[in-house]
Amino acid sequence: MPYRVTVPILIATVALVACTATTEPVNERPSVSITAPTSGTTVTVGESVTFTASATDTEDGNLSAAIAWSSDIDGALGSGASVTATLSLGTHVVEANVTDASGATATASVTVTVEPNQPPTVTISAPTSGTTVTEGESVTFTASAADAEDGDLTTAIVWSSDIDGALGSGASVAATLTAGSHVVEASVADAHGAADTASVTVTVETNEAPTVSISAPASDTTVTIGESVTFTASAADAEDGDLTAAIVWSSDIDGALGSGASVAATLTLGSHVVEARVVDADGAADTASIVVTVDVVRPETVTDVTVVAVTGSSATITWTEVLDGFGSPAEYEVRFAATPIGAGPGDLPTQGTCTGVIPGTSAGAVVQCDVEGLLVGNGYDFVVTATRPVVGGPRVYGTPSDPATGYTDFFEDFSAFGDDVVPTAPHGGLEYYTTDGTSEGQLTDRPLILSKAGSDLAGSSNFSISRPGFAPLVETDTGLIHLSVDIQVNSGSFCQFLAIRGTAFNSVSSVYLHDLSYTPGVAYRMIMTMDVDAGTISATQDGAPVTVSRTNFPYMPIRFGLESCSREAQESAADNFRIEHRWP
Repeated sequence: MPYRVTVPILIATVALVACTATTEPVNERPSVSITAPTSGTTVTVGESVTFTASATDTEDGNLSAAIAWSSDIDGALGSGASVTATLSLGTHVVEANVTDASGATATASVTVTVEPNQPPTVTISAPTSGTTVTEGESVTFTASAADAEDGDLTTAIVWSSDIDGALGSGASVAATLTAGSHVVEASVADAHGAADTASVTVTVETNEAPTVSISAPASDTTVTIGESVTFTASAADAEDGDLTAAIVWSSDIDGALGSGASVAATLTLGSHVVEARVVDADGAADTASIVVTVDVVRPETVTDVTVVAVTGSSATITWTEVLDGFGSPAEYEVRFAATPIGAGPGDLPTQGTCTGVIPGTSAGAVVQCDVEGLLVGNGYDFVVTATRPVVGGPRVYGTPSDPATGYTDFFEDFSAFGDDVVPTAPHGGLEYYTTDGTSEGQLTDRPLILSKAGSDLAGSSNFSISRPGFAPLVETDTGLIHLSVDIQVNSGSFCQFLAIRGTAFNSVSSVYLHDLSYTPGVAYRMIMTMDVDAGTISATQDGAPVTVSRTNFPYMPIRFGLESCSREAQESAADNFRIEHRWP
């Protein structure tokens, strides 16, 4: 089959196409450049790294914002001209990639190595571990710290105690720890959080207080005003040793006296509490004290006060003069009180010649004065104190004398018993004996205390008997004897008579007072008058005559016993108190 020749036509067509096609421009690839960090940078794990780059394109211009960052280990890191990333451990190839609008790309890369963080080190240089101090003593702690990455971290050290807690911070801290065994730590941390700790053990022992002892003078020493006193003491401390030189002396009246083992002081008048005080280095203290009394020179003591005479309302006393302490005769002050005077000072007389300050004349002379205004039938104690005036100051007194006891006469007015009734002695001229089973026949002038069955009648359940100040018996030249008692019925019934029984040798004599009446709680005075010469006896109850009966009365000598109702007179100690009278 014949072929048609068409080649020229094809060539013509090709040539036509070639002649009519247009020429397109070639796309330029973008460029990217990493400006930071430099390749080969090494950082520590945990440290952030900022990556910075710029990118441009001929066609698209600035493409920095389109940069894409990535790590061959951690992957995508972000986009933009700059990104900050904390890379993981290892050597990273960090790329900055950019693509233009035509899809052309450019890449730049740096190598960043992330190394492990080295922890800091801390070292305590003082005190050494195992140090022991006393409670209250300050301890200074010192340390240093360094870090491979951060350098010197000494100022960042933090101090603490496992007992007391935080102590402070820095290279050195001073602390006063509480008692106990402390673990004290110095801690430091670097910028990446790595830390180190060092510790020491410090034991704080309880501080023992010092002791101080005064050796002289003895407590309660008394000196004369103007006299110097030397005070001596010693002091020691378990931790500080001998602290004697640190003793401080003082008086509660005069204040500071000095310091040291011994001080001499002239104290003012009064009773001083003198203290010796010492304080150890840790503030613990001890105190010892004594009492020193600074007194004036006192007059001597009167030793022989005597009651030489009494009436129903007065007493005459005497004493021997003494010196006033400086060689001159003393002056005197008299005080009195109903017997016993006890611990009280008594009263100053307001009547008689014993009032006020009684002047002296010469040592050894006898002074006599009267105390008047006393009560009838009472016992009194009299005390005399030597005294001396002081110019510009209070009067100085000596030690009071022992009391002298006297009894005023029971009857001040004896006219009721006749003109012949005259007392002839302090107790009306009467000598009497008391018998209580143990002292029968012993001469005494003690006051009469009537008793029943061995106990005071005043303590009886149904009546009481009170007495005057001395045995209520008065004897006169005519042979009259008066027995007086006060009787008070307190409760219950009381017999309607009072028996006065007596014994004379082996015979019994009895006197009964009949027709008596009592009102509970009211005291009645019973007075019995016996005329031994005439053999008569009479009695009154509160001045009213009462019936008297007697048996075998009187015998001489006689004993009287006070009884009630049917009690019989006996001589045993378990019965009544008796008075025996022997006629002069």
